[in-house]
Amino acid sequence: MTEDVEVGSRVIVPFGLHDLEGVVERISGAGVAMRVTVGLEIDGTDERFVTTYPLSAVRLVSAV
Repeated sequence: MTEDVEVGSRVIVPFGLHDLEGVVERISGAGVAMRVTVGLEIDGTDERFVTTYPLSAVRLVSAV
């Protein structure tokens, strides 16, 4: 289902020892080099944390 990921999709990504939910902000690259930039909201903080993952590390929330 990673092929259905698009900007604005809600996804789950690995973050340390846990998985977090975030929103896809950008998709770049092609094929196996495709990368997904995700904005994460971390409990206890006032700002979003933005980081990039390979597409294979991203799961759509609806697929969980």
